[in-house]
Amino acid sequence: MRPRGAESGQIMPIVAVLMVAIIGMAAFAIDGSNLYSQHRKIQANLDVAVKVAAAKMFNFNPSDSAYTSTAQTAIQDAASLLQQDGYPNHIVNAVYGSSPYLTTSPLGVGLCGVDSAAGIKICTPPISSSSPFRGHYDYVEGYFNQDVKGFFGGVIGLDRAHISVGAVAWHGGADEPFTILGLDPSGCAIQVQDAASTLITHGSIHANGKTCLANNGTGTVSGTSESVLSSSSPITGALGTQNGGAAVIVNPYSPTVPMPALDAITICSSGCTATSFSDTINLPSWAQGGGTGSCFSHLQAIDPNITNPPPSGVTYYLPPDAPNPPSSPWGSTARVSGFSANHGEYDFFPHCDDNQTSAIYYFTGSPDDMVTHSGPTINSFNAAFVFDPAASGYLIHSNGNSGDSWVLNAPTNGPLQGIAIYENQPCTTAANSMELNGSASSLINGIVDLACADLTVTGNSTDTSPFVNGAVIGWDVAVAGDGTAVIDYNPSGLPPDKGSVLVQ
Repeated sequence: MRPRGAESGQIMPIVAVLMVAIIGMAAFAIDGSNLYSQHRKIQANLDVAVKVAAAKMFNFNPSDSAYTSTAQTAIQDAASLLQQDGYPNHIVNAVYGSSPYLTTSPLGVGLCGVDSAAGIKICTPPISSSSPFRGHYDYVEGYFNQDVKGFFGGVIGLDRAHISVGAVAWHGGADEPFTILGLDPSGCAIQVQDAASTLITHGSIHANGKTCLANNGTGTVSGTSESVLSSSSPITGALGTQNGGAAVIVNPYSPTVPMPALDAITICSSGCTATSFSDTINLPSWAQGGGTGSCFSHLQAIDPNITNPPPSGVTYYLPPDAPNPPSSPWGSTARVSGFSANHGEYDFFPHCDDNQTSAIYYFTGSPDDMVTHSGPTINSFNAAFVFDPAASGYLIHSNGNSGDSWVLNAPTNGPLQGIAIYENQPCTTAANSMELNGSASSLINGIVDLACADLTVTGNSTDTSPFVNGAVIGWDVAVAGDGTAVIDYNPSGLPPDKGSVLVQ
Protein backbone atom coordinates (compact mmCIF):
# COMPACT_ATOMS: atom_id res chain seq x y z
CA MET A 1 0.00 0.00 0.00
CA ARG A 2 1.44 3.34 -1.15
CA PRO A 3 1.38 6.32 1.14
CA ARG A 4 -1.29 9.00 0.44
CA GLY A 5 1.37 11.63 -0.29
CA ALA A 6 2.53 9.74 -3.38
CA GLU A 7 -0.75 10.73 -5.19
CA SER A 8 -0.38 14.49 -4.70
CA GLY A 9 -0.27 16.60 -7.91
CA GLN A 10 -2.16 14.18 -10.16
CA ILE A 11 -5.22 16.45 -10.26
CA MET A 12 -3.32 19.23 -12.06
CA PRO A 13 -3.13 17.53 -15.48
CA ILE A 14 -6.82 16.68 -15.25
CA VAL A 15 -7.70 20.28 -14.40
CA ALA A 16 -5.54 21.51 -17.29
CA VAL A 17 -7.32 19.21 -19.73
CA LEU A 18 -10.72 20.22 -18.39
CA MET A 19 -9.84 23.92 -18.58
CA VAL A 20 -8.95 23.58 -22.25
CA ALA A 21 -12.29 21.91 -22.88
CA ILE A 22 -14.20 24.51 -20.83
CA ILE A 23 -12.46 27.43 -22.54
CA GLY A 24 -13.04 25.82 -25.93
CA MET A 25 -16.73 25.38 -25.18
CA ALA A 26 -16.97 29.00 -23.98
CA ALA A 27 -15.17 30.23 -27.10
CA PHE A 28 -17.47 28.15 -29.27
CA ALA A 29 -20.53 29.53 -27.44
CA ILE A 30 -19.34 33.14 -27.75
CA ASP A 31 -18.44 32.81 -31.43
CA GLY A 32 -21.64 30.89 -32.09
CA SER A 33 -23.70 33.60 -30.40
CA ASN A 34 -21.87 36.27 -32.37
CA LEU A 35 -22.45 34.37 -35.60
CA TYR A 36 -26.17 34.03 -34.84
CA SER A 37 -26.44 37.74 -33.94
CA GLN A 38 -24.62 38.80 -37.11
CA HIS A 39 -26.79 36.49 -39.20
CA ARG A 40 -29.97 38.05 -37.78
CA LYS A 41 -28.59 41.56 -38.31
CA ILE A 42 -27.63 40.92 -41.94
CA GLN A 43 -30.94 39.21 -42.64
CA ALA A 44 -32.89 42.12 -41.12
CA ASN A 45 -30.91 44.67 -43.13
CA LEU A 46 -31.53 42.75 -46.37
CA ASP A 47 -35.24 42.34 -45.56
CA VAL A 48 -35.69 46.11 -45.19
CA ALA A 49 -33.66 46.81 -48.34
CA VAL A 50 -35.72 44.52 -50.61
CA LYS A 51 -38.99 45.81 -49.10
CA VAL A 52 -38.03 49.39 -49.92
CA ALA A 53 -37.10 48.34 -53.46
CA ALA A 54 -40.29 46.33 -53.95
CA ALA A 55 -42.43 49.25 -52.78
CA LYS A 56 -41.29 51.21 -55.82
CA MET A 57 -42.16 48.52 -58.34
CA PHE A 58 -45.96 48.48 -57.84
CA ASN A 59 -47.04 46.69 -60.99
CA PHE A 60 -44.58 48.07 -63.50
CA ASN A 61 -44.34 45.94 -66.59
CA PRO A 62 -41.11 45.76 -68.61
CA SER A 63 -43.13 47.13 -71.53
CA ASP A 64 -43.83 50.34 -69.58
CA SER A 65 -41.69 53.30 -70.61
CA ALA A 66 -40.81 54.04 -66.98
CA TYR A 67 -39.91 50.47 -66.08
CA THR A 68 -36.13 50.65 -66.54
CA SER A 69 -35.65 53.89 -64.63
CA THR A 70 -37.99 52.68 -61.88
CA ALA A 71 -36.18 49.36 -61.52
CA GLN A 72 -32.81 51.15 -61.43
CA THR A 73 -34.03 53.48 -58.69
CA ALA A 74 -35.48 50.58 -56.71
CA ILE A 75 -32.23 48.59 -56.82
CA GLN A 76 -30.11 51.63 -55.99
CA ASP A 77 -32.33 52.54 -53.04
CA ALA A 78 -31.90 49.03 -51.64
CA ALA A 79 -28.13 49.19 -52.13
CA SER A 80 -28.03 52.63 -50.53
CA LEU A 81 -29.78 51.33 -47.42
CA LEU A 82 -27.24 48.52 -47.14
CA GLN A 83 -24.45 51.06 -47.51
CA GLN A 84 -25.95 53.15 -44.72
CA ASP A 85 -25.96 50.00 -42.58
CA GLY A 86 -22.22 49.70 -43.04
CA TYR A 87 -21.93 47.61 -46.20
CA PRO A 88 -20.33 49.82 -48.92
CA ASN A 89 -20.96 48.77 -52.50
CA HIS A 90 -20.71 50.01 -56.09
CA ILE A 91 -24.37 49.46 -56.95
CA VAL A 92 -25.37 52.72 -55.25
CA ASN A 93 -24.00 54.96 -58.02
CA ALA A 94 -24.19 52.49 -60.89
CA VAL A 95 -25.94 53.58 -64.08
CA TYR A 96 -27.73 50.98 -66.16
CA GLY A 97 -26.13 50.58 -69.56
CA SER A 98 -22.74 51.93 -68.58
CA SER A 99 -21.79 50.05 -65.42
CA PRO A 100 -20.90 46.40 -64.79
CA TYR A 101 -22.65 46.69 -61.43
CA LEU A 102 -26.13 47.29 -62.91
CA THR A 103 -27.02 45.18 -65.92
CA THR A 104 -29.84 43.35 -67.65
CA SER A 105 -31.06 40.37 -65.68
CA PRO A 106 -29.91 36.87 -66.76
CA LEU A 107 -33.58 36.27 -67.58
CA GLY A 108 -33.22 38.74 -70.43
CA VAL A 109 -35.79 41.07 -68.87
CA GLY A 110 -35.47 43.22 -65.77
CA LEU A 111 -32.33 44.44 -63.99
CA CYS A 112 -29.79 43.12 -61.53
CA GLY A 113 -27.43 45.05 -59.32
CA VAL A 114 -24.42 42.90 -58.46
CA ASP A 115 -21.28 43.73 -56.47
CA SER A 116 -19.49 40.41 -55.95
CA ALA A 117 -16.77 41.91 -53.78
CA ALA A 118 -19.39 43.32 -51.42
CA GLY A 119 -21.41 40.11 -51.59
CA ILE A 120 -24.60 41.90 -52.69
CA LYS A 121 -27.03 40.92 -55.45
CA ILE A 122 -30.42 42.60 -55.97
CA CYS A 123 -32.66 41.66 -58.90
CA THR A 124 -36.10 42.54 -60.16
CA PRO A 125 -37.74 40.28 -61.15
CA PRO A 126 -36.33 37.40 -59.03
CA ILE A 127 -33.97 35.14 -60.98
CA SER A 128 -33.53 32.16 -58.66
CA SER A 129 -34.65 28.93 -60.34
CA SER A 130 -35.93 27.64 -56.98
CA SER A 131 -38.04 30.72 -56.25
CA PRO A 132 -41.80 30.55 -56.97
CA PHE A 133 -41.57 34.29 -57.76
CA ARG A 134 -39.02 33.89 -60.55
CA GLY A 135 -39.87 36.25 -63.40
CA HIS A 136 -42.58 38.16 -61.49
CA TYR A 137 -41.65 41.76 -62.27
CA ASP A 138 -43.42 43.29 -59.24
CA TYR A 139 -41.14 41.32 -56.88
CA VAL A 140 -37.55 42.08 -55.79
CA GLU A 141 -35.04 39.43 -54.80
CA GLY A 142 -31.90 40.07 -52.79
CA TYR A 143 -28.89 38.01 -51.69
CA PHE A 144 -26.18 39.02 -49.28
CA ASN A 145 -22.97 37.09 -48.53
CA GLN A 146 -20.70 38.25 -45.72
CA ASP A 147 -17.68 36.88 -43.88
CA VAL A 148 -17.96 37.40 -40.12
CA LYS A 149 -14.86 37.38 -37.94
CA GLY A 150 -15.03 35.41 -34.68
CA PHE A 151 -13.40 36.22 -31.36
CA PHE A 152 -11.68 32.91 -30.55
CA GLY A 153 -12.13 30.68 -33.59
CA GLY A 154 -8.68 31.58 -34.92
CA VAL A 155 -7.16 29.42 -32.19
CA ILE A 156 -8.41 26.34 -34.01
CA GLY A 157 -8.17 27.80 -37.51
CA LEU A 158 -11.76 29.03 -37.78
CA ASP A 159 -11.24 32.79 -37.52
CA ARG A 160 -14.02 33.59 -40.04
CA ALA A 161 -17.48 32.24 -40.76
CA HIS A 162 -19.43 32.76 -43.97
CA ILE A 163 -23.03 33.99 -43.76
CA SER A 164 -25.37 33.85 -46.73
CA VAL A 165 -28.93 35.25 -46.57
CA GLY A 166 -31.69 35.90 -49.09
CA ALA A 167 -35.06 37.67 -49.21
CA VAL A 168 -37.89 38.34 -51.65
CA ALA A 169 -40.45 41.16 -51.30
CA TRP A 170 -43.63 42.09 -53.15
CA HIS A 171 -44.93 45.61 -53.60
CA GLY A 172 -47.95 44.73 -51.47
CA GLY A 173 -50.47 46.82 -53.38
CA ALA A 174 -53.11 45.77 -55.86
CA ASP A 175 -52.46 44.74 -59.45
CA GLU A 176 -52.17 48.45 -60.16
CA PRO A 177 -51.35 51.18 -57.63
CA PHE A 178 -54.23 52.62 -55.61
CA THR A 179 -55.79 55.72 -57.09
CA ILE A 180 -58.46 55.89 -54.38
CA LEU A 181 -58.18 54.83 -50.75
CA GLY A 182 -61.36 55.05 -48.60
CA LEU A 183 -60.59 54.79 -44.87
CA ASP A 184 -64.13 54.46 -43.43
CA PRO A 185 -64.26 50.94 -41.88
CA SER A 186 -68.04 50.72 -41.58
CA GLY A 187 -69.89 52.22 -44.55
CA CYS A 188 -69.44 52.85 -48.26
CA ALA A 189 -65.92 54.21 -48.17
CA ILE A 190 -65.91 54.57 -52.00
CA GLN A 191 -69.19 55.08 -53.80
CA VAL A 192 -70.93 56.30 -56.94
CA GLN A 193 -74.15 57.89 -55.72
CA ASP A 194 -76.36 58.88 -58.63
CA ALA A 195 -77.53 57.50 -61.96
CA ALA A 196 -75.65 60.18 -63.92
CA SER A 197 -72.49 59.88 -61.81
CA THR A 198 -69.41 58.36 -63.42
CA LEU A 199 -66.17 57.31 -61.75
CA ILE A 200 -63.21 56.37 -63.94
CA THR A 201 -59.92 55.39 -62.35
CA HIS A 202 -56.71 54.40 -64.11
CA GLY A 203 -55.36 52.33 -61.27
CA SER A 204 -56.88 50.34 -58.41
CA ILE A 205 -59.17 51.27 -55.53
CA HIS A 206 -59.28 50.05 -51.93
CA ALA A 207 -61.99 50.55 -49.29
CA ASN A 208 -61.53 49.76 -45.61
CA GLY A 209 -65.33 49.46 -45.62
CA LYS A 210 -67.38 48.84 -48.77
CA THR A 211 -67.31 49.94 -52.41
CA CYS A 212 -70.82 50.84 -53.56
CA LEU A 213 -72.63 51.53 -56.81
CA ALA A 214 -76.00 53.19 -56.23
CA ASN A 215 -78.86 54.14 -58.55
CA ASN A 216 -77.21 52.53 -61.59
CA GLY A 217 -74.23 54.87 -61.50
CA THR A 218 -71.12 53.92 -63.48
CA GLY A 219 -67.77 52.87 -62.07
CA THR A 220 -64.86 51.91 -64.31
CA VAL A 221 -61.69 50.72 -62.60
CA SER A 222 -58.79 49.71 -64.84
CA GLY A 223 -56.99 47.92 -62.01
CA THR A 224 -58.46 45.89 -59.16
CA SER A 225 -61.24 46.85 -56.77
CA GLU A 226 -60.98 45.55 -53.25
CA SER A 227 -62.78 46.10 -49.96
CA VAL A 228 -62.61 44.89 -46.39
CA LEU A 229 -66.41 44.52 -46.17
CA SER A 230 -68.68 42.95 -48.77
CA SER A 231 -71.32 45.00 -50.60
CA SER A 232 -74.50 44.05 -52.42
CA SER A 233 -73.47 46.34 -55.30
CA PRO A 234 -69.67 46.58 -55.36
CA ILE A 235 -67.60 48.59 -57.82
CA THR A 236 -65.89 46.03 -60.02
CA GLY A 237 -62.32 46.16 -61.30
CA ALA A 238 -61.15 45.17 -64.77
CA LEU A 239 -58.28 43.17 -63.27
CA GLY A 240 -60.34 41.60 -60.51
CA THR A 241 -62.75 42.35 -57.68
CA GLN A 242 -62.31 41.36 -54.04
CA ASN A 243 -65.70 42.10 -52.49
CA GLY A 244 -64.81 41.72 -48.82
CA GLY A 245 -61.89 40.13 -47.03
CA ALA A 246 -59.14 42.58 -48.02
CA ALA A 247 -56.64 43.75 -45.41
CA VAL A 248 -57.10 47.15 -43.75
CA ILE A 249 -54.79 49.87 -45.10
CA VAL A 250 -53.85 52.97 -43.11
CA ASN A 251 -53.33 56.47 -44.44
CA PRO A 252 -49.72 56.64 -45.66
CA TYR A 253 -49.33 60.31 -44.63
CA SER A 254 -49.31 61.88 -41.18
CA PRO A 255 -47.28 65.13 -41.03
CA THR A 256 -48.61 67.88 -38.78
CA VAL A 257 -48.23 71.23 -40.49
CA PRO A 258 -47.66 74.14 -38.09
CA MET A 259 -50.27 76.86 -38.50
CA PRO A 260 -48.66 80.22 -39.30
CA ALA A 261 -49.31 82.99 -36.81
CA LEU A 262 -52.04 85.50 -37.56
CA ASP A 263 -49.74 88.34 -38.51
CA ALA A 264 -48.46 90.15 -41.59
CA ILE A 265 -48.42 86.99 -43.70
CA THR A 266 -52.18 86.65 -43.37
CA ILE A 267 -53.79 87.18 -46.74
CA CYS A 268 -57.24 87.85 -45.30
CA SER A 269 -58.51 88.12 -41.76
CA SER A 270 -62.18 87.97 -42.80
CA GLY A 271 -64.25 87.25 -45.91
CA CYS A 272 -61.84 87.39 -48.83
CA THR A 273 -63.64 88.68 -51.90
CA ALA A 274 -62.45 90.09 -55.17
CA THR A 275 -62.71 93.65 -53.85
CA SER A 276 -60.89 93.16 -50.58
CA PHE A 277 -57.53 91.77 -51.66
CA SER A 278 -56.03 95.13 -52.60
CA ASP A 279 -56.91 96.36 -49.13
CA THR A 280 -55.38 93.46 -47.23
CA ILE A 281 -52.24 92.51 -49.11
CA ASN A 282 -49.48 94.62 -50.55
CA LEU A 283 -49.02 93.23 -54.04
CA PRO A 284 -45.45 93.56 -55.35
CA SER A 285 -44.97 95.04 -58.81
CA TRP A 286 -44.48 91.68 -60.51
CA ALA A 287 -47.83 90.44 -59.17
CA GLN A 288 -49.92 93.33 -60.40
CA GLY A 289 -52.04 93.18 -63.50
CA GLY A 290 -54.21 90.46 -64.96
CA GLY A 291 -54.11 87.74 -67.56
CA THR A 292 -50.67 86.29 -68.24
CA GLY A 293 -48.94 88.72 -65.90
CA SER A 294 -45.18 89.03 -65.62
CA CYS A 295 -44.85 86.62 -62.70
CA PHE A 296 -46.88 83.87 -64.33
CA SER A 297 -44.97 84.26 -67.58
CA HIS A 298 -41.72 84.00 -65.66
CA LEU A 299 -42.85 80.91 -63.74
CA GLN A 300 -43.97 79.33 -66.99
CA ALA A 301 -40.58 80.05 -68.53
CA ILE A 302 -38.69 78.28 -65.75
CA ASP A 303 -41.17 75.41 -65.52
CA PRO A 304 -42.56 74.27 -68.88
CA ASN A 305 -44.94 71.92 -67.04
CA ILE A 306 -47.26 74.86 -66.45
CA THR A 307 -49.67 74.32 -69.31
CA ASN A 308 -52.72 76.18 -68.01
CA PRO A 309 -52.08 79.92 -68.16
CA PRO A 310 -54.71 82.05 -66.47
CA PRO A 311 -57.39 83.54 -68.67
CA SER A 312 -57.58 87.25 -69.30
CA GLY A 313 -59.56 89.25 -66.82
CA VAL A 314 -59.29 90.12 -63.16
CA THR A 315 -56.49 88.10 -61.55
CA TYR A 316 -55.26 88.25 -57.96
CA TYR A 317 -51.77 86.91 -57.27
CA LEU A 318 -51.34 85.76 -53.69
CA PRO A 319 -47.67 85.14 -52.86
CA PRO A 320 -46.92 84.19 -49.26
CA ASP A 321 -45.10 86.96 -47.44
CA ALA A 322 -42.16 85.04 -46.01
CA PRO A 323 -38.34 85.27 -46.15
CA ASN A 324 -36.92 84.09 -49.44
CA PRO A 325 -35.45 81.58 -49.18
CA PRO A 326 -37.44 80.78 -46.05
CA SER A 327 -35.74 79.64 -42.87
CA SER A 328 -38.50 77.13 -42.12
CA PRO A 329 -38.24 73.61 -43.59
CA TRP A 330 -41.92 73.98 -44.50
CA GLY A 331 -41.06 76.61 -47.10
CA SER A 332 -42.96 79.82 -47.52
CA THR A 333 -46.19 79.72 -45.54
CA ALA A 334 -49.31 81.86 -45.41
CA ARG A 335 -52.40 81.68 -43.24
CA VAL A 336 -55.61 82.32 -45.15
CA SER A 337 -58.58 83.01 -42.91
CA GLY A 338 -62.20 83.01 -44.08
CA PHE A 339 -61.45 82.67 -47.79
CA SER A 340 -64.47 83.26 -50.04
CA ALA A 341 -63.84 83.30 -53.81
CA ASN A 342 -66.58 84.91 -55.90
CA HIS A 343 -66.02 84.91 -59.69
CA GLY A 344 -62.54 86.02 -60.79
CA GLU A 345 -59.25 84.18 -60.63
CA TYR A 346 -57.05 83.56 -57.62
CA ASP A 347 -53.45 82.47 -58.16
CA PHE A 348 -51.52 80.97 -55.27
CA PHE A 349 -47.85 81.02 -56.27
CA PRO A 350 -44.71 81.11 -54.14
CA HIS A 351 -42.17 83.84 -54.67
CA CYS A 352 -41.56 84.59 -58.32
CA ASP A 353 -37.91 83.56 -58.58
CA ASP A 354 -35.67 80.85 -59.90
CA ASN A 355 -35.05 78.92 -56.69
CA GLN A 356 -38.48 77.29 -56.88
CA THR A 357 -39.18 77.49 -53.16
CA SER A 358 -42.42 75.66 -52.42
CA ALA A 359 -45.27 77.23 -50.51
CA ILE A 360 -47.94 76.05 -48.07
CA TYR A 361 -51.24 77.92 -47.73
CA TYR A 362 -53.03 77.09 -44.48
CA PHE A 363 -56.78 77.73 -44.76
CA THR A 364 -58.77 78.21 -41.58
CA GLY A 365 -62.21 79.61 -40.89
CA SER A 366 -65.60 79.10 -39.34
CA PRO A 367 -67.74 77.32 -40.20
CA ASP A 368 -65.87 76.58 -43.46
CA ASP A 369 -62.21 76.91 -44.39
CA MET A 370 -62.96 77.91 -48.00
CA VAL A 371 -66.14 78.88 -49.82
CA THR A 372 -66.44 79.24 -53.61
CA HIS A 373 -69.26 81.05 -55.43
CA SER A 374 -70.24 81.14 -59.10
CA GLY A 375 -67.35 79.20 -60.55
CA PRO A 376 -64.10 81.03 -59.74
CA THR A 377 -60.76 79.92 -61.15
CA ILE A 378 -58.25 78.84 -58.50
CA ASN A 379 -54.68 78.11 -59.54
CA SER A 380 -51.68 76.99 -57.54
CA PHE A 381 -48.10 76.31 -58.56
CA ASN A 382 -45.51 74.49 -56.43
CA ALA A 383 -47.88 74.90 -53.49
CA ALA A 384 -49.97 72.79 -51.12
CA PHE A 385 -53.38 73.72 -49.73
CA VAL A 386 -53.63 72.65 -46.08
CA PHE A 387 -57.06 72.75 -44.42
CA ASP A 388 -57.79 73.10 -40.73
CA PRO A 389 -59.64 69.99 -39.46
CA ALA A 390 -61.24 72.18 -36.76
CA ALA A 391 -63.68 73.52 -39.36
CA SER A 392 -67.16 72.63 -38.12
CA GLY A 393 -68.66 72.48 -41.60
CA TYR A 394 -66.74 72.09 -44.82
CA LEU A 395 -63.09 72.25 -45.69
CA ILE A 396 -64.16 73.46 -49.16
CA HIS A 397 -67.80 74.38 -49.74
CA SER A 398 -68.96 74.99 -53.31
CA ASN A 399 -72.01 77.27 -53.40
CA GLY A 400 -72.04 78.15 -57.10
CA ASN A 401 -74.29 76.78 -59.80
CA SER A 402 -71.46 76.37 -62.31
CA GLY A 403 -68.32 74.32 -61.89
CA ASP A 404 -65.25 75.84 -60.31
CA SER A 405 -61.98 75.65 -62.22
CA TRP A 406 -59.22 74.01 -60.18
CA VAL A 407 -55.73 73.98 -61.65
CA LEU A 408 -53.51 72.94 -58.76
CA ASN A 409 -49.85 71.88 -58.98
CA ALA A 410 -48.42 70.24 -55.86
CA PRO A 411 -45.04 71.21 -54.36
CA THR A 412 -42.00 69.73 -56.03
CA ASN A 413 -40.03 69.79 -52.78
CA GLY A 414 -40.48 70.12 -49.04
CA PRO A 415 -42.39 68.01 -46.46
CA LEU A 416 -45.59 68.01 -48.54
CA GLN A 417 -43.92 67.18 -51.84
CA GLY A 418 -46.47 65.79 -54.27
CA ILE A 419 -49.50 66.66 -52.08
CA ALA A 420 -51.86 69.25 -53.58
CA ILE A 421 -54.66 69.20 -50.96
CA TYR A 422 -54.18 68.02 -47.40
CA GLU A 423 -56.26 67.89 -44.23
CA ASN A 424 -53.94 68.64 -41.34
CA GLN A 425 -53.13 65.97 -38.78
CA PRO A 426 -54.19 64.98 -36.22
CA CYS A 427 -57.85 65.00 -37.21
CA THR A 428 -61.07 63.40 -36.02
CA THR A 429 -62.55 60.74 -38.26
CA ALA A 430 -65.63 61.77 -40.23
CA ALA A 431 -65.49 65.24 -38.68
CA ASN A 432 -66.17 67.37 -41.76
CA SER A 433 -66.80 67.37 -45.50
CA MET A 434 -65.30 68.71 -48.71
CA GLU A 435 -66.92 69.44 -52.05
CA LEU A 436 -64.89 69.59 -55.23
CA ASN A 437 -67.12 71.04 -57.92
CA GLY A 438 -64.77 71.12 -60.87
CA SER A 439 -65.16 71.91 -64.54
CA ALA A 440 -63.90 70.16 -67.66
CA SER A 441 -60.77 72.33 -67.50
CA SER A 442 -59.98 71.38 -63.89
CA LEU A 443 -56.81 69.44 -63.13
CA ILE A 444 -55.25 68.66 -59.78
CA ASN A 445 -51.66 67.50 -60.24
CA GLY A 446 -50.87 65.79 -56.95
CA ILE A 447 -52.37 63.84 -54.11
CA VAL A 448 -55.64 64.79 -52.42
CA ASP A 449 -55.35 63.52 -48.82
CA LEU A 450 -58.39 64.07 -46.59
CA ALA A 451 -58.01 61.43 -43.89
CA CYS A 452 -61.02 62.57 -41.84
CA ALA A 453 -63.29 64.17 -44.42
CA ASP A 454 -66.15 62.97 -46.57
CA LEU A 455 -65.12 64.03 -50.08
CA THR A 456 -67.82 64.53 -52.70
CA VAL A 457 -66.77 65.14 -56.29
CA THR A 458 -69.47 66.73 -58.42
CA GLY A 459 -67.26 68.15 -61.12
CA ASN A 460 -66.94 67.13 -64.72
CA SER A 461 -63.93 65.79 -66.60
CA THR A 462 -63.43 63.63 -69.66
CA ASP A 463 -61.93 60.21 -70.33
CA THR A 464 -58.78 61.82 -71.67
CA SER A 465 -58.58 64.70 -69.20
CA PRO A 466 -58.35 63.61 -65.55
CA PHE A 467 -59.65 65.67 -62.67
CA VAL A 468 -56.96 64.31 -60.33
CA ASN A 469 -53.56 63.22 -61.60
CA GLY A 470 -52.18 61.56 -58.48
CA ALA A 471 -54.26 59.75 -55.86
CA VAL A 472 -57.25 60.45 -53.62
CA ILE A 473 -57.44 59.49 -49.95
CA GLY A 474 -60.52 60.23 -47.87
CA TRP A 475 -62.62 58.94 -45.01
CA ASP A 476 -65.35 58.52 -47.63
CA VAL A 477 -64.94 59.30 -51.34
CA ALA A 478 -68.08 59.75 -53.46
CA VAL A 479 -68.97 60.88 -56.98
CA ALA A 480 -72.37 62.59 -57.08
CA GLY A 481 -74.68 64.48 -59.40
CA ASP A 482 -74.08 64.33 -63.14
CA GLY A 483 -70.33 64.62 -62.76
CA THR A 484 -67.63 62.49 -64.34
CA ALA A 485 -64.59 62.10 -62.12
CA VAL A 486 -61.45 60.74 -63.78
CA ILE A 487 -58.59 59.89 -61.42
CA ASP A 488 -55.23 58.80 -62.83
CA TYR A 489 -52.55 57.22 -60.72
CA ASN A 490 -49.33 59.22 -60.61
CA PRO A 491 -46.45 57.97 -58.40
CA SER A 492 -45.04 61.47 -57.86
CA GLY A 493 -45.00 62.27 -54.17
CA LEU A 494 -46.12 58.87 -52.93
CA PRO A 495 -44.36 57.55 -49.83
CA PRO A 496 -41.30 55.33 -50.44
CA ASP A 497 -42.93 52.24 -48.94
CA LYS A 498 -46.55 51.75 -49.94
CA GLY A 499 -47.11 48.62 -47.91
CA SER A 500 -44.55 46.23 -49.42
CA VAL A 501 -44.60 42.68 -48.06
CA LEU A 502 -41.77 40.27 -47.34
CA VAL A 503 -42.75 36.97 -48.95
CA GLN A 504 -39.59 34.86 -48.68
